[in-house]
Amino acid sequence: MKPITLRARLLAGIVLLVTLGLVGTDVALYVTLDSYLKARLDDDLAATAEELRQNIDPTFQGDNGFEIAFTFPARLARPASGALMVTPGRGDDIALATGGGIRTYEESGDGGLGARFTRGEVPVGYSYLDIEGVPSRVLYRQFDDPDDATINRAFSGVVVVAPRDTNQGTLNQLLVTEVIASGVALVAVAALSLAVIRIGLRPVGAIATAAAAVAAGDRDQRIPAPRRQDEIGRLAGVLNQAFDQRRTAEDQLRRFVADASHELRTPMTTIQGWADLYFQGALPQPDGVEVAMTRIAEKSAEVGVLVEDLLLLARLDERRPLEQETVDVAALAAEVCADARVLDADRPLTLDDPGPATILGDPERIRQVVRNLVGNAFRHTPEGTAVRVAVTTVSDRVVLTVSDDGPGIPDADREHLFDRFYRGSTTTPSRAGAGLGLAIVKAIVQAHDGTVLLEPGRGTTFTVSLPGA
Repeated sequence: MKPITLRARLLAGIVLLVTLGLVGTDVALYVTLDSYLKARLDDDLAATAEELRQNIDPTFQGDNGFEIAFTFPARLARPASGALMVTPGRGDDIALATGGGIRTYEESGDGGLGARFTRGEVPVGYSYLDIEGVPSRVLYRQFDDPDDATINRAFSGVVVVAPRDTNQGTLNQLLVTEVIASGVALVAVAALSLAVIRIGLRPVGAIATAAAAVAAGDRDQRIPAPRRQDEIGRLAGVLNQAFDQRRTAEDQLRRFVADASHELRTPMTTIQGWADLYFQGALPQPDGVEVAMTRIAEKSAEVGVLVEDLLLLARLDERRPLEQETVDVAALAAEVCADARVLDADRPLTLDDPGPATILGDPERIRQVVRNLVGNAFRHTPEGTAVRVAVTTVSDRVVLTVSDDGPGIPDADREHLFDRFYRGSTTTPSRAGAGLGLAIVKAIVQAHDGTVLLEPGRGTTFTVSLPGA
């Protein structure tokens, strides 16, 4: 089944809402006019009944054929209009009084209309009756004021009748007008809405075209920036940012793969070279073989360390959950400093240990942060350069500081210092690593919701801030 387009859904929704609004308005208008016409008809009937009551001759005894001098109001003077004088006794003659050429009904006996009122079959007040097949509105008003001397006691009440066809005709005319007007309005709204939707969704087509081009491999394709900054404009801007970030990520991935391949190629080439010499018999026996095996082992270990670092960065990039336990950063720093003194006993290394400074995190990863920072200071400063490690607690955070009195880091290198496989411009080949140490430090610290900064000033100072436990 072909999916319904967004344009069709929007148009259908607008048409539905407008239709509901028009129907509701038409119904409300119809009901309001119907109530008004009914109320006006009831008022006319009440006024007519009162006028008729006042025109009754108190001496009239209800002779058949007697006609009271009375004229119906213009709005009520229609065929089937009339007035009945109701007598107290059953079967008495009922005098019907009308004027202005209105038909006169003369009914008597138990089956007549007057008898129905006399027997109480019709309630006092307003009601609806079919009189000679004509739907009519009827007002039955009894003469119940015994002190009124003007009332002819031969009659018990008066009935005023008016057909409802006038009201219904007006309502029918309104209904036809509403249907035509609502239909025209609905068609106009649908046409206008379709035009507006087409114009409004035109940028969406451009977005889809650009996205398809990017998906097909055109990394330079971008969405034309709309002139208006509405939802579509913001969407286009966000997608362009996403395309830029994707391109940047792909470029970084390509550089990462190229750098990793380069870093692996050097030790692997060394291993292959020594192995080729061995198989060619070009190594002197036995010292040459021992040297070859030693170099192969060293380079294999170097490859292993590089692979482990790459795997660690990959796991951190995937945001895999780290171990969560209470870690004393001060105790870890003391252990790392003790190991560093064994490797370089002549290096001045001091530790400012104020006592326990605990965080919640992965102890091995935090140990690696301290080890990488201390090792970086040892590797990139001249021999004998003092290195200082400090662990402090500031508010609810644990701060680790590793500083040295070396030549510092050039401004040109500071921006890229935490990039992967980046080596500073002053790094000597003999002391150069793979360029992953500080990148690993940053990734681990960020995984623990912390920050790592290179402080300005003389020498080199790294500050790591981690949330305390």
